[in-house]
This record gives sequence, C-alpha cells and structure tokens, in this order.
Amino acid sequence: CAPSRVLAAGGGGEVGGFAAVAMAQGWVLAATDYRGLGTPGPHPYLVGQLAGRDVLDIVRAAAHLPETGMDASSPVILVGHSQGGGASVFAAELAPGYAAELDVVGAVAGAPTTEIARRISSWPPSRGQDTGFAMMAIAGFHGAYGRLDESSVLTAEGQAALPAVEEGCVGDVLASFADEDPASLFTPAGPDGDWRVALEANVAGQRPTEVPIYVFHGD
Repeated sequence: CAPSRVLAAGGGGEVGGFAAVAMAQGWVLAATDYRGLGTPGPHPYLVGQLAGRDVLDIVRAAAHLPETGMDASSPVILVGHSQGGGASVFAAELAPGYAAELDVVGAVAGAPTTEIARRISSWPPSRGQDTGFAMMAIAGFHGAYGRLDESSVLTAEGQAALPAVEEGCVGDVLASFADEDPASLFTPAGPDGDWRVALEANVAGQRPTEVPIYVFHGD
C-alpha cells in the first residue's frame, strides 16, 4: 500500500500528476509514505499532527542525499492531495517549530479533509465510501492515541470488523465496507470526550501560518 511502490510501478493518481509537474520543472520531489504504510505499525490516517511531521521529515531526508543537489537552504514547497492536502497544511503550520531549519516558502492543499470533528458529528456516517473512511479514521486515531476507547464509537460488530482496515489498501477497505449498514457498526452517540479532543487537535487552521497556502477542490 506504500505510495512509493505505486509510483515506482507507474501509478499514483494525483501524486503521479504532481510528480510529473515537479520533474518537468527540474525540481526535487520528496514524497513520504507516512508511517504505517509499508512499515510496521498502524497507519494514523487523518492524524495531521503526525502526517505533517512525516512530510517535513522526508524533506530533511532528501536534503541529506548528495545526489539530489538539495540542502537545508533549498526553498521548499509543500504539496498534497486529499489526505496529503491535509498533511501539507499541517506541515506548513508545524514547520516553524518542528523544522525551523527548512526554508518553507508555501503550501498547496488539494481537496484536504477539514474539520473532521464536525464532519462526523452527524454519526453514523452515510452508507458507501464514508463508512470505510470513518473506519480508517477510527483505526488511525486509535493507533496514534492509545487512550481512545474503540467501544465508545464502535458497536461489537464494528469492533470485530475493524481489523479489515489493516488487511488491504484503501480501495480494498472502501469496497469491504461499501455495502455495510453504518448503524450496525457505529454507536449512535458518536465521538465525544477524549475522541473529540483528539479529533479537534487534528483540525488545521487553528494557528497562524507564516507562508501562503493555496487550497483547491474539484466540483
């Protein structure tokens, strides 16, 4: 499921499009797989506090490779789409404190997931893709914040189904939950307490950003 493997095989969707633009401009492209995609441990899906750090860490790694011609003084543009769009915004917010040595000059966020706490306030989600995305988010946040109790947001049936998130790539996960009745998987009350605190901590835009950010969505 690691995006780097998809790119190496000639795929990559939106990421592949960004890669083509970067190479045409003669830029260095440094793309993170994020933790848990192709590496051990859970993937903290939509946990922007971690994804933003992963983005900045891969830039730091690229600066240490002499073949790139890049170093810590090179200007950096942060770019991402969907999950990566949110990661791009968080990287821009975190850079001054987490990676102050990098010269981040701007960020591009394509179709970022925003205000996740508000999005799932009308629990449970609608049938279809939203169900799989919600299951991925629950698994991701539980992996990042071990104190979060899965039983407060998932029924017994939902808890039993959650391991499916770790058994396939995103397309497989969405397909496996597409026909499930959300009411059978999610508790009616929805996220509250520690869950809401964790979700709201991963909503971008709650602090000033020192660089310009371009946000775009499709229709």
